[in-house]
Amino acid sequence: MTARLEIPADAEELVAVFAADVVTAGLGAWPSMTGGARAFCACYPDPTSFADAPLAEQLALADHHRRFACWLMVTGRMSVSAEYLARANLRLGVAARNYHPRLHARVAGAAAMLGSDTTWINAQWSALAQLAALHGVAPDTVTAEQLERGSSALLAASARPGHPKAGQKLRTAVVRLGATLFHAGLVDVAPQLRRPDRNDARAAEWAATAPAVAATATRYLAQIELSLRGSTVAEAERSLREFASFLAREAPEVDGVADIRRHHIEAYKLWLAQRPRRIGGGTLHRHTIRARLLTLRCFFERITEWGYDVAPVRSRKFIHVTPPPASAAAPIATHSPARARVTAW
Repeated sequence: MTARLEIPADAEELVAVFAADVVTAGLGAWPSMTGGARAFCACYPDPTSFADAPLAEQLALADHHRRFACWLMVTGRMSVSAEYLARANLRLGVAARNYHPRLHARVAGAAAMLGSDTTWINAQWSALAQLAALHGVAPDTVTAEQLERGSSALLAASARPGHPKAGQKLRTAVVRLGATLFHAGLVDVAPQLRRPDRNDARAAEWAATAPAVAATATRYLAQIELSLRGSTVAEAERSLREFASFLAREAPEVDGVADIRRHHIEAYKLWLAQRPRRIGGGTLHRHTIRARLLTLRCFFERITEWGYDVAPVRSRKFIHVTPPPASAAAPIATHSPARARVTAW
């Protein structure tokens, strides 16, 4: 017979409340559920100890601990970070519906009245559960301010380099949720539509890159901003951010620009060739790939020319000259800019 886990008295009371809520929800307080709750409390005697744990440790939470952890989140007993909510795949909406059936019916009714189908009703409810877990409150007490501030944090955490549509469904669900909560009488402030601020997503991507790489790129962008068009600078920023994010994921050994080698560029080219297009499906056009590589070439050449201490030892790109056609009547100088073509790194 398995020995009963010893947990603090406060944790014992918490497990008892959990078991009662499970019975009320009609789920059945099976020994596996209460045992998982006790095991969670043995590892984390206080909910704040789990909330303060490293993200990697939180993501490694055992499955039989998750039901209790989700109960803590949807009942306002524990708050967690937006990064954890974006990556843990907790299905908090299901847990919140089990323990707040009346609130779910109220929100679903208001959403249906506003024209949402079942898919969007579930998406809004899931977003509400995540916002409640983010702020450590019950779903029925989420305020308009918490909705706006929390949705920005969740969307920033959901952003993934190379996946422009990441978080798109959550963004739409949050916009609809604001109207739903207002018409359900759960918030007093009517929602105001505004264009999404992409600065948070960009800042989150840069924050996930190597600090030295980000610092060099930022310095370079600040310089070209003084003499180039805004659209050109924006395109350069996007290309450098994409490349820096790729290095952070696929080449974590790169601490600075000087550490970039040819094989990093070759791997980036292969990734670009397989990357899906933003609109219309398929992969990137070769002209788009060429534009990305030209941006990197200019970046490396300029920081070398300007004498950056972190510049690479040698250029990471080279110019290949296309030979003149054999039928040409007169020879054409091979260094003619009109015949110069940027090729592989």
